[in-house]
Amino acid sequence: MKLPAEKFIIFWCKLFGENINSNINHYAEPRACGAMSGGNPLEVMLGQYRQLQQQLTKMQSSQSQATTLICENEMVLKELDLLETDAHVFKLIGPVLVKQELVEVKSNVSKRIEYIKSDITRLEGNLKAKNTEQEELREKISKLQKGGS
Repeated sequence: MKLPAEKFIIFWCKLFGENINSNINHYAEPRACGAMSGGNPLEVMLGQYRQLQQQLTKMQSSQSQATTLICENEMVLKELDLLETDAHVFKLIGPVLVKQELVEVKSNVSKRIEYIKSDITRLEGNLKAKNTEQEELREKISKLQKGGS
């Protein structure tokens, strides 16, 4: 005789004297693991693979944006190098133009470039790790598909 999950939990809780409501909520929640939910483990892995692909896409987009920022900031630095030392440089802060020293502006732009480059290095490391993780998952899926068919 097969009992529905909720009735089985109630029976089990009465048998062992535990709080019924908390156990029903705990055991009635859907599980992420394919083995516990009775689903196909291949579907779970494919879901993880899709998630990894989305994460990789976001990371690649961030890396592309950072590369664009570096190019823009390097162009700004080249333009600043063309200016004479006594040239007036202004920075737009909200609706106001604020006068700044050329040396200070060059320093700020250089620091920004360094920061963006370090960010790109970090992103490349994360991309490599995610690619490795994706490759391992792809191999597991492949083995599962070959074993299942």
